Order: sequence, then structure tokens, then C-alpha cells
Amino acid sequence: MAAGLLFAVMVVGATGALLLAGTATAAGQTTAQNATNQTDGEVITDGLTLVNTSYEPAEDGGNGTLSLTFQADGPTAVTLYDAGAFRNGGQLPSKTKVIEGTHTIEMAVTRQGQFVGVTVVTGNTRYAVPHRIGESDSHLFRGDPTWADTQIAGLSGFVGGLLVITGTAVYRVRSEKGEVTRVL
Repeated sequence: MAAGLLFAVMVVGATGALLLAGTATAAGQTTAQNATNQTDGEVITDGLTLVNTSYEPAEDGGNGTLSLTFQADGPTAVTLYDAGAFRNGGQLPSKTKVIEGTHTIEMAVTRQGQFVGVTVVTGNTRYAVPHRIGESDSHLFRGDPTWADTQIAGLSGFVGGLLVITGTAVYRVRSEKGEVTRVL
């Protein structure tokens, strides 16, 4: 029995070491891949790309400010409309800027549940930019799960499974006063 338990501990230790060794390599690959995707942006029209969006909530937890960073090849007139204010009716709050190069526009936006957003209007193009805010009660993690969260969940499941199998084997050996031939 002691040899079987020692073997189980050695298997768990070796597996943990392999998982931890693979974590550094996989995390480095994921970071490099994500960095490439973030620089592309969303093409709104020829010559105008939305590079980044960020939201700053108001201190009272109500409406906040949405910041949009654009990259324009030449002078481009951009009008932003608060998409969340549509439900309130009436005239929509808007902001118009002529931008060239990389430029950030900030606009007060109306929160609707877990989203805020704007409609970007330039020439004949209307482009919706929704932005998710806050945390939903349906998520297990704060924010999006990362590769590290996935590895921790997998390792926890593996170790938990080994503990159940080991516990079952020990119980059978002690209760039946014999050798375990097969646990699963």
C-alpha cells in the first residue's frame, strides 16, 4: 500500500512540474499573439480606423465617459452620437471633431445595463461601437478568463481526481483487508 501511495505522490509531483514548466512557454506565446491583434483596430471607412476604446465610469456609478482613439490617414470629420441615450428619446447628444493622424475623442455616454456605446458617423458611414462595462453576475471570473485561469482549473481538476481515486483505493484496502486490483 505504501508503494502505491508513494507512486501516486510522485505522479502528482511530476505532472505539476510539467504543467508549471509549460505555463511560462504558453503564457509567452499568448501575450505575443494578443499584442499583435490589439494593434490592428477596426476599420470604419477607408482611411479611418478605430484603434482603442476605454470607459471611465462616473464616481456615483452612473453614466461615464467613453474614450475612442482613431487613426485617420487625412483630415476626416467624425461625429459621435451617444447610443445609450436613444432609449430616452429626443435629440441625441453628439460631438463632432475633424481628426488627422492618431486622435482620442472623449464623450459622455449613457449607460444601458452592462453596455455603453456610440455611433460613429463619417460621410455615408454609420458605425456602431458597443463597449461592455462592469462585471456580470453570471461570470465565475472577474473579467475574461485568462490562460492562467484555465491552467489552474485544469490542475485543480486533475489533483481532485487523483485525490478521489487515492481515497477510494485506501478505503477499499482498509475496509476489505486486501489488495486493490482496480479502482476505476
